[in-house]
Amino acid sequence: MKKISGVVVLAVAAVVPSGSIASATAGSSDQPAETEEFLFTVQAARGSTAPLKTTGPVDEKFRLTLTNVDPVTVFSNRPFRDASLISPKLLANSWESLFADDPPNAVLTFARSGKPPASMVIEIDNPRYNAATRTLTFIATRIAREHDPTEKGANWQRLTTPTAMTSVSLFIDLTPSPSRKKEA
Repeated sequence: MKKISGVVVLAVAAVVPSGSIASATAGSSDQPAETEEFLFTVQAARGSTAPLKTTGPVDEKFRLTLTNVDPVTVFSNRPFRDASLISPKLLANSWESLFADDPPNAVLTFARSGKPPASMVIEIDNPRYNAATRTLTFIATRIAREHDPTEKGANWQRLTTPTAMTSVSLFIDLTPSPSRKKEA
């Protein structure tokens, strides 16, 4: 398996033949090269949240725990369209090399009894995986979302962060390639 910065980069051996997120490019010399970037989907049977104290103007901060986590789906942006499965442990262990400078946004979706699934946008960081319990834990910060002021009704009200969830999916934003990471 290829390594970047001493850490195995998620599914690089399976997804990116060149072995480097930064070197996976497409395009001709006449056009700017596009960098292959990866998105992640984590699915779990159950989830829970526990509020955390905040020190600043944060919308809402909590510990997100996903239980009975399945293998993580990794897929790339177009035009590459690569896909693979990795272990939740590899996702957690590779986090710093992928998101150290800029924690990703994610959409957390979950089932609601007798209602359509709900979703909320969060920023996630500090993942920890426990293989014995198949539990993946993150520190999450809820991102406020604006509502269309012309829409009214229950579906357009702010969703309360649940303390327990079932049929949970977490859709994690693109990994920033090394060339896109924020300058210090």
